[in-house]
Amino acid sequence: MAFSLKYKAIVLTIAVAFGTAGLIIGTELWEKRTEATTEKLHGSMRVAASVIELGKDSVSLTIGDDGNLERIEWTLPPMFLNHELMDEIGAITGEKSTVFVLDREQGEFVRRSTNILTVDGERAIGTALDKTSEIHAAVSAGEIFEGEATVLGVDYKTEFFPIYGKRTGEVEGILYIGVSSSGLAKAWWAYAKHKGFLALVAIALASIITFVAARSAGAALDEAVRVVREVARGNLDIEIEARRNDEIGALLREMAAMTSDLRAMSLAAEQISSGDLTVSVEPRSESDRLGIALRDMASRIRRVIANAARSAESVSETAELMSRTAAQLSAGSTEQAAAAEEASASIEEMTANIRQAADNAGQTEKIANQSASDARVSGEAVERAVRAMRTIAEKINVIQEIARQTDLLALNAAVEAARAGQHGRGFAVVASEVRKLAERSQDAAAEIGSLSGETIEVSGEAGRMLQTLVPNIQRTADLVAEISASTREQNVGADQINQAIRELDRVIQQNATSANESAETSRMLAGQSLQLNDVISFFDIGDGNMEDSEDIDDHELFEKNAAA
Repeated sequence: MAFSLKYKAIVLTIAVAFGTAGLIIGTELWEKRTEATTEKLHGSMRVAASVIELGKDSVSLTIGDDGNLERIEWTLPPMFLNHELMDEIGAITGEKSTVFVLDREQGEFVRRSTNILTVDGERAIGTALDKTSEIHAAVSAGEIFEGEATVLGVDYKTEFFPIYGKRTGEVEGILYIGVSSSGLAKAWWAYAKHKGFLALVAIALASIITFVAARSAGAALDEAVRVVREVARGNLDIEIEARRNDEIGALLREMAAMTSDLRAMSLAAEQISSGDLTVSVEPRSESDRLGIALRDMASRIRRVIANAARSAESVSETAELMSRTAAQLSAGSTEQAAAAEEASASIEEMTANIRQAADNAGQTEKIANQSASDARVSGEAVERAVRAMRTIAEKINVIQEIARQTDLLALNAAVEAARAGQHGRGFAVVASEVRKLAERSQDAAAEIGSLSGETIEVSGEAGRMLQTLVPNIQRTADLVAEISASTREQNVGADQINQAIRELDRVIQQNATSANESAETSRMLAGQSLQLNDVISFFDIGDGNMEDSEDIDDHELFEKNAAA
């Protein structure tokens, strides 16, 4: 179940009143309780000291200007033969009291007289105060100790007052007063009931006043809630009456102004949604984020539509240009493909020729190498023949010398035969024949020598020519080898060129296909740009508002469209 704001305000006010009153009363009661406890302890201590002073001549008191006990002294510790003084103190104050006397030998404070009875009905005397307690330390130092203690199962608020010796000036005894906590609680409860009754009366009056004020403001709050609910539902035509002159009336008037501004912005948004971008939106202030956003939105939409119109026109022109370019590219690609096919055929033919030339060069290289080898062998054979001819010439010279000497011998033999006369005639015939043979041998040897000389000369010339020819043949063989290697390299290069031309032909074919696709895409782009123009024509940005649009360079727009 939901509660209205006014009831919540009433409940909250009452709760705050109760809480405040409780806090104030509790604080006051606690302070009063503490103050009352302290006053009661001090009063009971003053009464107890006065009773002892009256009963013991050796005891004297010092009372301050504020009426509080300041000092207790005695000449000698009194003898307590009975406990009438303690009983009198209890009868007057209703509190427990004890007198401690210092045992100098033990250094302890011993209970000498008291009105505290044990469970057996005996006086609780003769026992010593704990030397290790805070009470012993404080009183020994001459300080008054106040605190809580439990005596025979009963809680007490206690005060231990030091008693000084007049002769020594030292603490020689203690006067103890204990106020029962239960008695203090009863007194405190009576006081609390009185204060609580007064607080309840004050809270009741405050609640009545709050209820009347909340009921008076409830109608205005209900009106404000109704207005907010209708605005939250989107109803901006609601009428708001603000007759009050308080804060709620001011709230309703501000809500009326806000609703009016929202209606104006809603109308502007409706005009924008209908395509009318000439609408002007003025923000209410620099903090009007909605108005500023609506104004900026309308301005940016005008710029976007104007730029879109320009872009659509540029896209249409670009598409047409791309279509023409694609057609030219397709035609050029077709021509390039044909030229590439022709070049490929020529390269293949050239490759075959180069391959044939490489084969021929290889065979020529082999022949040249063989010729060089044969020439070297022939040169060596000629050299051997020349050496043989020289040997023959030398031998012929020997034969010629032998024939000359034989001729001389035959001549001598003929002379000797002539001298012999008739007896030497036969020998003369033989000598004549020998001489003829010697002459003929000499002539033949001379002729052979001449022929041998010519042969040696011709053979030497042939040897020299072969020696000159062999390096040339070897050089020719080397050149033919280089030509063969170059031809092989040309063959490899021709194969690579042929492969590249085939790849180029494939790329050209792809370019031709891409050009055809680009032409088709350009036609589709032109159709879409026409559709975009139809869509943009829905918006009315006005002639003057075109100045708000961003200027776009046609070349830059063309590059952007081409990149797209």
